[in-house]
Amino acid sequence: MKIKFNPQTILLFLLFICSFSTYGQYNIFHYSPNEREDFKKRSLYVALGDKDAAASKPYIDMIKNSWTNSEVQFINYDDIEKHTAEHALFLWIDITTSTSSTNPTAGAGQSKGLTWSNTYYFLTLWQPVTGKKGKFEVDPITRISIFTDYASIQNPSLTFNSDYSKEGHIRNWSVGILKNYIQTILMIMDGKAFKLKDYRDKPELDKLKTETLYIPDYTFINFDKWTGDETKRFEVTDLMKDYEFQYKVVTSEELSQKILNEQNPIYYFLYVKNSTTKYISVINSQTGKIVYAYGDMEGNYNIKPSDLKDLSKAIKK
Repeated sequence: MKIKFNPQTILLFLLFICSFSTYGQYNIFHYSPNEREDFKKRSLYVALGDKDAAASKPYIDMIKNSWTNSEVQFINYDDIEKHTAEHALFLWIDITTSTSSTNPTAGAGQSKGLTWSNTYYFLTLWQPVTGKKGKFEVDPITRISIFTDYASIQNPSLTFNSDYSKEGHIRNWSVGILKNYIQTILMIMDGKAFKLKDYRDKPELDKLKTETLYIPDYTFINFDKWTGDETKRFEVTDLMKDYEFQYKVVTSEELSQKILNEQNPIYYFLYVKNSTTKYISVINSQTGKIVYAYGDMEGNYNIKPSDLKDLSKAIKK
């Protein structure tokens, strides 16, 4: 599936036939061994709003150290087209909006019934391909769902016009978390990370019987899906009442520092929500490996006590 994209605007397209595999928070579009070997040899361009901004530097330094396949360079969004003729890969944050209706096959003069749209943010690794009119098009390789605040859903410029820190508009975003995402992308390119949905790594989960599970504090936001209000919070003790092991609630920055600086791996809880689905995972901070994954497509956007209860049961087994 090839997608035309302008990073300053929202994509609008209908998803009728999807030629990719979905693994929880990840979509993998190209997964043959030959493709992966080719991708591993290509240079990587990382696109940022302002590569020279002070807030971009820790991200740039981390990516330089973490991307081990090939040369990596950093460019601004406005400079992407200067490099699309090269046999390279690109990494950026993009937005997709899908439109649906209760009568999608309506003909001319017929009502489509109730129509609605869903907006999704992704961290996307892609390659440029030549489109029908000779202009480059975006061909996704792997993309990762990212969780923004409601304000960014309504006004994407809040994300694209900010520096790489995203000024708090993306929940599952920090230097440490992005490092783990880079590690997972590299594992996918090595063919090692395909069990990412409803997945349990029992040997790793056993360690949580005695080790602390770190939970970022944004997890406890009580989102009102009717109004978009995000000001209320769940009580930590109410949500965690059925989790039987040690845990600690930390800020995203505290979690990032632990990911980057702890000599031994820690395990952290990662909650990601988009317009239609809630994803829950537990991550090994040292390797970026997902050791527990669950996706809920029933419209249950917020974390529930049963989500932690299910995780607790998986640890106990």
